[in-house]
Amino acid sequence: MVWSSSLDWGAMGAVMIIASLPMVLVYLFLSEQVERAMTVGSAVKR
Repeated sequence: MVWSSSLDWGAMGAVMIIASLPMVLVYLFLSEQVERAMTVGSAVKR
């Protein structure tokens, strides 16, 4: 494996942020349902 000394860290960071945006947006839209499902699943029935 050869590492380039001219790696553009700014572009690499921008790509990582753009790649993570879809999951963040999905969570923001569905956060209420996710929280509700987690609390319902944790209820102990006796």
